[in-house]
Amino acid sequence: VRDLEGICLSRTIATEKQLVPNVVAASSPVVYAHDEAWHRLKYYVVVNHLGHLVSTIGKATRNEVVLWQLVAHRLMTWKKEYANNAVFVDCVEDLYQTPTIAAKANLMSKLNDCGANPIYTHIPNPICHNKEVSYCESNNS
Repeated sequence: VRDLEGICLSRTIATEKQLVPNVVAASSPVVYAHDEAWHRLKYYVVVNHLGHLVSTIGKATRNEVVLWQLVAHRLMTWKKEYANNAVFVDCVEDLYQTPTIAAKANLMSKLNDCGANPIYTHIPNPICHNKEVSYCESNNS
């Protein structure tokens, strides 16, 4: 785990699970509207953490495509296991069906001095496409 910078709670889910207000105040800066919390979770978990892990292992094994296919397969397995959880199913469907995923454009955010409200760009979603999304192909065997 890289950091906890992206920690956030969906107000909808946190209230339903009684985390708000029993554990976290509704006014806490970690509580977001559901769509914003999901956007942040996708970026921090999928792009940052999972993306880094899959990329690193993929470079070592030269099989990043297969690893992303395994991720997609695992998501579909969990979707079946938790079919009665509509929010979870919707989130898995979003990851599986959306062709792009938001990634922070850190350099642009820095150049525009808007780090507190960063600029995002859309990159190919490797879970949806099940293909390598590397922009730098290596010919080394």
